Formats: sequence, structure tokens, C-alpha cells
Amino acid sequence: MDTDADRHPDENKSGTPAESPRAATGIEGLDDLFHGGYFVGSTTLVAGISGVGKSVMGLQFLAEGARRGERGLMVTLDEAQDRIIRNAATIGIDLRREIERGMIDVWYESPQEMEVDRHFGELESRLERLKAQRVVVDSLAGYGQMISPSTYMRDFVHAVVGLMRRRQLTSVFNHENPEMLGMSTMTGAIAVSSLMDNILLLNWVELADTFRLGLTIGKARAMPTSRVTYECEIVDGRGLHVLPRAVPAPNLPFARYYGLLSRAPERRSPETEADRP
Repeated sequence: MDTDADRHPDENKSGTPAESPRAATGIEGLDDLFHGGYFVGSTTLVAGISGVGKSVMGLQFLAEGARRGERGLMVTLDEAQDRIIRNAATIGIDLRREIERGMIDVWYESPQEMEVDRHFGELESRLERLKAQRVVVDSLAGYGQMISPSTYMRDFVHAVVGLMRRRQLTSVFNHENPEMLGMSTMTGAIAVSSLMDNILLLNWVELADTFRLGLTIGKARAMPTSRVTYECEIVDGRGLHVLPRAVPAPNLPFARYYGLLSRAPERRSPETEADRP
């Protein structure tokens, strides 16, 4: 797999733009948390269980780019183009129109029929033909079906991330984390968190008898950001948006809890606190 940075001598070999413009996400409420959007040329991982809205966020990101005159590529390993077009329509995105006018390319390839080197070469070709500025890979779990062991998977992702950075593409990688409630790691067995500039964690929050969707910024390289969990909603015709209020956290000292290191804290009862010396 040829990933030599010298093939593009006109590009910044450090992978860091001289300035730091932003790429707006098109997701209401998220740009505020990122002070205007992702850095242009940055890589973002969106991790969460199936059904939390990762693909929706990717479609909104590409649609926002098209609205601003920025071409985008969606690499989908899970669903064919016609299904992606149908899904986009439910959140108010006319994806077929964007494809027909050359602003978005949706490339589907089945993981079962994929050859790694050929796939990487086709990815480079499509980026070049489209002159893409935004890329969404949906999802890394599809690559995991054809690449093993996990060390080879990480090498492949490293090559793809390197390609995006050399071309100064703002890229989003979706990753299905199989844990439904609570995440022991942000990226699972493939361990690519160090390659990413930003990591967004989507997860269900169980409140009473209802699951509600929470978003946490697990990592945001080179920018200050909030580490609180914000509630999200996915609405037909509108897509995913971040509500302007955080899921409230009790303003109590650590001394009021057991199990802090296990990440499963429990409140001390008043009787227990009264028994403390």
C-alpha cells in the first residue's frame, strides 16, 4: 500500500494547515461546542452503538459541506447507495440531488468482496476525481470484517488517516462500539484513538423507563471544550441536534460517593455519612 507523503509535494507534510479555519458540521448545537466546527484537515471519530445517529451525523456533515460549495465523499460499508438516499430524505436531505450535481459521491463496497490494496487505491482515485474536501467513512466496523488481526486494522486506518491529512481533508470516521451502556474503551480493539483529533461518544442514557441520547466530547485536540454530556434528539426532517442544556450532574464532592475508580459511583446514604469518623 503506497502512502508516501512525497507524492503530494505541494501539501503541508506536517498534516497541519498554516491557519486553522473551521468546517461547520451542519449539526445544530455541535458547532458551538467546537467553537465553530472541526478544524479543516482534522480527523474525527464518532463512536457509539448501532442506532444512535452516527450515519445521520455523517450525512448532515456532508450536506452542510455541499451547501457551502465543498464536495464530499461518503464511503459506506454497511448500506447501498439507494438506502443511504432514502435515509437522508427522512432527515430533510435531498442526497440524490447532491449526487447528480456532483457535490457528494456515495461509494458502497461490500466488506466481503473487498481487497485492501485495491480499495485504498480506489479511495485515492475517487478523492482525486471529486476534489473532495470532506469525507465520511461509515463505518470502521466494516473494515474489521476483512482485516485481522487488530494490528493490521490499525495500520490500515493509519494509512487512511495519513491520506486524509496529506490532502487536508476534513474527515469523519464512524465506529460501532458494541457496549450499550457504558464504554470500557472509546475505540475498542482497534485502538486508534491516538490517530484522531476529535472523538465524540454517543450513548444511551437510561433515565427512569426511557433511553435518552447523550453526546460527550471525549477528545478535542488543540481546543478547549466541555466534558459534560449533552442530550441529543433525532427529528424527522431535521436530523440530529444537540439540545442547549447539559444532562445535569449533581454538584457534590467526591466524598459523597463510593466506587469512583470503578467508574460506577454510588451515592453514600445519609446514614453512612453520619457513621463516618
